[in-house]
Amino acid sequence: MKLPISFKFKKGKKIAERSAELPTSWADITLGQAIALSQFDGNRKGAKMELLSIITGLPVNEVKALSEWEHFEDCLAFITEPADLSGFAIPDKVTIDGRAYKVPVNLKIETYGQKIALEELLRNAEPGPDGDVNIVPMMAEALAIYFYPIITGEPFRDERVEDFVQLMHQLPVKYAYPVAGFFLMKYAGLSITKQPTLAAS
Repeated sequence: MKLPISFKFKKGKKIAERSAELPTSWADITLGQAIALSQFDGNRKGAKMELLSIITGLPVNEVKALSEWEHFEDCLAFITEPADLSGFAIPDKVTIDGRAYKVPVNLKIETYGQKIALEELLRNAEPGPDGDVNIVPMMAEALAIYFYPIITGEPFRDERVEDFVQLMHQLPVKYAYPVAGFFLMKYAGLSITKQPTLAAS
């Protein structure tokens, strides 16, 4: 669960205070955060600050300026553990923008247009140096392809998909990840090669 917390940080010569809800486990992060983590380079300079910024949603400059960080670090102790997201089950419902949508037991692409859009998304994916395709960054668009006709009641149109991608970024990863992973693995025959399994020291 997310934990409400108030913390102080230096802003020039003054001490500013703000509140936020911090995740206390990997299950609390959003799909957008998981996507950022799947592309994260933990070896570069300033990596820990960037990691904390991704996890908390706070700007890097505010993370750097924290003046009372002990409780902050306690809340985020989970980032020292591997982030294995593959164990999340496909949920019965997904809440999008405040409204719950039932996830069919027999998940399938509903229209030919959606099938082609998903195939094109996968075809444009670029393999990494090891030859594997990182499909995690494609998950938000895959979910938009599937859910936007359900959300709007409109027939599927390619040009409308992008309007819903950011909405998918806001979904809890514990619900979004297994649904998107199912589609991408089933329709592409791919495995998830770059799930966030990093840990911060």
